[in-house]
Amino acid sequence: MQINILKSETNTHQTYTIEDKEITLLNALTHIKATQDATLTFSAGCRASVCGTCAVRVNGKEELACAYKIKDGDVVEPLQYHPVLRDLKVDKNRAKETLLKSTAWLHNTQEATLTPKDEKLTEKQTDCILCDSCYSACPVYAVNPEFLGPFALTRA
Repeated sequence: MQINILKSETNTHQTYTIEDKEITLLNALTHIKATQDATLTFSAGCRASVCGTCAVRVNGKEELACAYKIKDGDVVEPLQYHPVLRDLKVDKNRAKETLLKSTAWLHNTQEATLTPKDEKLTEKQTDCILCDSCYSACPVYAVNPEFLGPFALTRA
């Protein structure tokens, strides 16, 4: 099985061969780094789809490398609209700074009662693991870096 990974030094895709077909992308990246290309750079954290550190683009779609099962011919690239530090590792500080500018937190200290319907409306936001995939997938963020972006707007 082959996967193609965008290498930042040359801005070209490097093809790597993986023997095990039933592994996650994160395991494949770890194997490639250990056996084929010690310079391959990527981010990893919990390995359990909880922290969002390993978010990348696979075949043009944002995925968590620790959850995505590789397929032959996959094209792996860093998240879009983030400065690439090296290979698949990106700087996520811009999105965090944007969130701080949004003041997306409670300003009122009075107690409020939420109905079950109100709680249901916030489920998507509370499921967020801060992986920045929404910023990578957002076409508006691409043309307007001052745009608060999907994550901040769901909290505004």
